[in-house]
Amino acid sequence: MSVYGQKLLFEEGVSAVTATPTCDVGTYRWEGGREYVYAYNGGSAAAIGAPVILTGTTGHTFVVTFATGADKGCTLLGVVRNVAIPAASYGWVCTRGFVDVKAPTSAAVVAADLLIVGDGGGTTRVATYTSSLTQLVAQGSVGRALSTQTAAADGYVTVFLKR
Repeated sequence: MSVYGQKLLFEEGVSAVTATPTCDVGTYRWEGGREYVYAYNGGSAAAIGAPVILTGTTGHTFVVTFATGADKGCTLLGVVRNVAIPAASYGWVCTRGFVDVKAPTSAAVVAADLLIVGDGGGTTRVATYTSSLTQLVAQGSVGRALSTQTAAADGYVTVFLKR
């Protein structure tokens, strides 16, 4: 597709997920006021709102759950925002901007809480730093909560991702 005779750099939206790459892994782009990176899911399916961490094997392969203690200290890549990314698939991960993340079920979140990556038993969620000191933590944090969530709810908390 072209616009005024110029080919668009990205002919697919940030909701595109494929089994084979459609552009170079590690490509960054801005859309809708958010930054995204094109990455490969080397782990289990990544649901919308899941924070994902980089694996140690390549620069832009991510996983959604912590496999072993060796993963402690891995770097946060971003949050799956637009569409779930199945295992062994390529897709766009939000790395900067406002995004909703899967809230913890065991602890209430209040505005300004520092949120970290926590392992939710197969469904990766954020966790509050104060209630999850024993959890495996990605390097740095996901961000500070901009909304609230009760401990019993199964919803999302808004954060501003910054790298």
